[in-house]
Amino acid sequence: MYKSQTLDSIRQNIDNIDNTIHDLLMERAALASSIAAEKQKRGMPVVHPAREARMIRRLLGRHHGALPQQAVTRIWRELVSAVSMLQSGLSAVYSIEQDSVQNYKTITDYFGSLLNLEKGQDELSSLRQLQNGDCDFAVFDSLCHEGDVAAWLPNLIAAIDGDEAADSKTQLSIVQALPFVSDAETLKTRGFHVVMRAHFEPSDDDVSYVVYKSSDDGAAAVQNAMAALSVKDYRTVSIKVSDESYNLCIVNQYIDAESAAFVDMKHKHKDNGKWYHLGGHPKPIKV
Repeated sequence: MYKSQTLDSIRQNIDNIDNTIHDLLMERAALASSIAAEKQKRGMPVVHPAREARMIRRLLGRHHGALPQQAVTRIWRELVSAVSMLQSGLSAVYSIEQDSVQNYKTITDYFGSLLNLEKGQDELSSLRQLQNGDCDFAVFDSLCHEGDVAAWLPNLIAAIDGDEAADSKTQLSIVQALPFVSDAETLKTRGFHVVMRAHFEPSDDDVSYVVYKSSDDGAAAVQNAMAALSVKDYRTVSIKVSDESYNLCIVNQYIDAESAAFVDMKHKHKDNGKWYHLGGHPKPIKV
């Protein structure tokens, strides 16, 4: 067998580094488990997309060397997901138009390999599972495409209305967009939205979704509302279902659903229509 003191020394260094990494991983998992247990006691969601986004951005900002950025994001997403799944047994359903291997991979790349992921019957049944607490996440085609808006936006609005009538403390909200980390390969995917029962919190670089539902076209109300919220960068996707018009505003900034400005805007328009805050997500990271 070929022997080399140089190679043997390098391999020994790698073994030592592997042991150190493993020790740190176990220590990190223990700390994360403590946080997850405390969150469960307080009824808080275990998964925190905004914090995870800030973490990935911070790591990529300090990263250098031969290890690809895609590998860094994959490693940390798997690490974060593994602790969450083991502590909480989280599950998800997905209802997407094209059930392809690539699209399934996009979902599991974000949630990690341990997630209990099942295909839902359709958008409505997946939302009902989520609303009834039978799963923790639901994944749908991106609302940024008009056809997908027509498919499940009215159902999401109806679910939010149901939560409001039941006086639920936390409504269903969009919390993430997939792929979260995009490269030349993932740009081929259409994109998805993740919905869960949680508050939409800022990651410092976000997209928000608000909807105006009314019996007229709502264009003037949308324009006035965006001005009242000091929003300049947005686009609107509009659909009509039966006698109701839905104007989805895709806003290129964080909007707090509990802010005085948004609450005041909802009150001013309540006689002619209704405003909904659907949540939002951190802007995807490009590598």
